[in-house]
Amino acid sequence: MSKPITGKTTTSVWKQKRKNGDIYVWERKTVYIPETRKTKELSRKLLGKIPVGSTNGEIVPTRPKRKKTEDAVPQSSTRSKIGATSLLRWVGE
Repeated sequence: MSKPITGKTTTSVWKQKRKNGDIYVWERKTVYIPETRKTKELSRKLLGKIPVGSTNGEIVPTRPKRKKTEDAVPQSSTRSKIGATSLLRWVGE
């Protein structure tokens, strides 16, 4: 007999090894959709990494994402057409 389909979200933690030896630890939330018979990934979150020289296997947080600054003023720019003669005259000066 097969396992009953509940439609609940499943949370799993998995590790991904990189070429430099670091191991990245991810948390993944999935849900099974019975109509399509496929598993859909709801979210994936990086928990941290285990550095290559770590002896106790402790997860170290990675650097945070850069936050957008709200007080930054957008710079304005102007466009103008310049002919080849004007450009050569500017270079000559």
